Amino acid sequence: MDDLTTHPGCTTAGLSTRTELDGTAASYTPAVIPGFACAAKDYGTPANEDTSKPIIILVHGNSSTPNNWETYAKDPAQTPMIAETLVADGYHVYASDARYDMVPTDTTNNPSKNYDHAWAVPIVQSLFESLFAMYPTRQFNIAAFSLGPTIVRDALRRMLNKGENPYARIHAIHLASGGHHGVSTYSTDCVSETDPKVPGMAGSASCQLGDRTNYVLTPFETPLNGPGGVDGIQDEVSWDTPCSDGNTAYGQTGVCGCNTVVYTTVVFADPANGPLLDEFVSETASRLHGANNMTVTQVQDGVCTNPSDMSTCTGYFFFPNFEHHFGSIRSAQGIAIAKAALETK
Repeated sequence: MDDLTTHPGCTTAGLSTRTELDGTAASYTPAVIPGFACAAKDYGTPANEDTSKPIIILVHGNSSTPNNWETYAKDPAQTPMIAETLVADGYHVYASDARYDMVPTDTTNNPSKNYDHAWAVPIVQSLFESLFAMYPTRQFNIAAFSLGPTIVRDALRRMLNKGENPYARIHAIHLASGGHHGVSTYSTDCVSETDPKVPGMAGSASCQLGDRTNYVLTPFETPLNGPGGVDGIQDEVSWDTPCSDGNTAYGQTGVCGCNTVVYTTVVFADPANGPLLDEFVSETASRLHGANNMTVTQVQDGVCTNPSDMSTCTGYFFFPNFEHHFGSIRSAQGIAIAKAALETK
């Protein structure tokens, strides 16, 4: 879906009263960005902003909002998360909003209002293009979580294919809990890479990303991971981490504007024995050639006094169902890794 004038999620309507899936407020005043009519959040220009620092764009995960990056509303200590930490350190931060709440209601097949890449990529691509145009002399760092990493990678690839040169404007890309090589939900959502078991977007995102356990390159990921698949091409780094060498992207040379992009991935560590702990991905699924691939082992920072009662916890959305998945961005370790990756210029 490329025409954002007819995209049902490309709206700012209703943001003042919107709630997260767990009932907490997800409302905010939409950012004013020339040429961008969709929803995005502007955390404001910090009083201590250093304009030599890159502007940071945060891209949330599936069925979610910018809240992924923020202090949890029910946290009694109001522990700063990534968004608040970056703003306090003088960075101008924006967050994408793919408007899961505008996904057509389907309580039978899609009660969580999942969306796929066809829904989110055009919105994120347009946000990148609009912010790059709004700040023509600034560099950007980008962070993404869960479904966000493949959304970001595809948006940037599409920009490059349009003749734009996004990698010349980017210093660092931080990708947390990404499904670059499959997700666990494939086994329940998909018959094959192109055949969801359930209609609509509920299964299509999983099928687009492939099977975490027995990964096979999918049609969606072929242009992202290379036509030869995992370890099947000689220059796999140019697909996994475009311009990480300052020169090559997707098998093309001289398309980086002589700019080197630094990539970091982070995911909950796989155990030496026993089942994988991240609810959706794994170290193998999230790893990218050419990136600094890191792990966390914390699901929280020790402030949660009663895990069965979210009002006592610093906040993992849907705790305790997805605490390992969110550990990559909402644990003390995850925040520290993001801070180190994004606070560079």
